[in-house]
Amino acid sequence: MAQINYANTDTLYKIAKGRFNIGTIAENDLLQMELSFLNADKALNEAKIDLEVQKYKLRSFLGFNDNVNIQLSLPDPPTVKELGFIDVKEKVGVNNPDLLLYQRQLLESQEKVAQARSQRGFQANISASYGLTQQAPEWSNAYDRPQNQQQVTLGLQVPILDWGLGKGKVKMAQSNMELVRVNVQQSIVDFDQQLLLQVMKYNIEDEQLYIATKADTIAQKRYEVTKQRFLIGKITVLDLNVAQNEKDAAKISYLNALESYWSSYYNLQAVALYDFSKNKPLDTDFDLVIK
Repeated sequence: MAQINYANTDTLYKIAKGRFNIGTIAENDLLQMELSFLNADKALNEAKIDLEVQKYKLRSFLGFNDNVNIQLSLPDPPTVKELGFIDVKEKVGVNNPDLLLYQRQLLESQEKVAQARSQRGFQANISASYGLTQQAPEWSNAYDRPQNQQQVTLGLQVPILDWGLGKGKVKMAQSNMELVRVNVQQSIVDFDQQLLLQVMKYNIEDEQLYIATKADTIAQKRYEVTKQRFLIGKITVLDLNVAQNEKDAAKISYLNALESYWSSYYNLQAVALYDFSKNKPLDTDFDLVIK
């Protein structure tokens, strides 16, 4: 966009200087065209620097050195035009680890309840030890015919009165289990709602991209018509600048719509861990990755 705008403003500025010399445009229009040309030159230089910075960041992220030259190209829209919520939810239920985390939280809360109940009754412990001992005035004789020593200890604890401590621990564990259950249910509801919104957003991205593409085509055509009318002196520089700004805005809107389309697709793919274009789960040969 910066290169095209620079080339257009350069050509139009040269034509404007020629028209000013023969008195067909005012000095104000010439100055406005010169200002547009300078802004286009500035925007082109900034775009070149920004492009190199982003290439450097991408090379660093991918582990490439500066000798690798990255050629950028716009992708086509995703091949999957529409997804069904039930189908996506089914894939998520099989592959998404967050749902397993919710199940684990429930099991851990149930484990604490069972542990609290088990600690309410009597407790018994038994221990045994076996050792050798001997005495002697000399160091070497201390290990001669040692006497064995055995000991067995049996302990039994029976709570006579705990002032409701055990019952309170059980109630607290049960209350915590109920809280975990409610939180997990709410998390699952929120998860399903977010998933539904993501699927709905993705399903309208194709139409949004179509609208943005159509608007980009119309804005480009309008700019070309406006430029031709400017060349024959039918409109002012301000009208031409407005048409150019609308052309640039429409192009940016198209690029944003394309980015949003792909972002929505990969967000769903990341949640479901499923490649909808190839209709198979995402999998990786980690042995190959390590090599």
